[in-house]
Amino acid sequence: MIQGGMNYNSVPDKAEFTVDVRTVPGMDHNLVQTELEKTLGNAVAVERFVDMPPIETSAEDPFVAAVQTAATRVLGKEAGSTSLGMPYFSDASIFKPMLHCPVVILGPGNPSAAHQTDEWCDINNIAGATAIYSELISDWCS
Repeated sequence: MIQGGMNYNSVPDKAEFTVDVRTVPGMDHNLVQTELEKTLGNAVAVERFVDMPPIETSAEDPFVAAVQTAATRVLGKEAGSTSLGMPYFSDASIFKPMLHCPVVILGPGNPSAAHQTDEWCDINNIAGATAIYSELISDWCS
């Protein structure tokens, strides 16, 4: 997002822009900010306004295996990668540190359509996700 100036035919006295940086486990947020400050120079102030940690759950975690099993049962085929990184924010950044639990992001939507003006989800995917959640709850909580 870029903002600056009062009208289209004058030189703005200032400009502001927002950069959304998504980190992965192992990245130091202070180092990322330092590098941005060095790259942008002294005339630019860098300010963090949302600073959430990236999350990671080991592919060896039993919960990951339980999710994979439930998804495979429902979908009738191998249910995809367990080591996929996703470049978006999730409430998992709050829950995992607070609850000290494994986290798997599993939903019916297409990540490339998320937070778009015309975001949508196929009804069949919602039904499939609901079935996976039911299987997982039944298996994990028994």
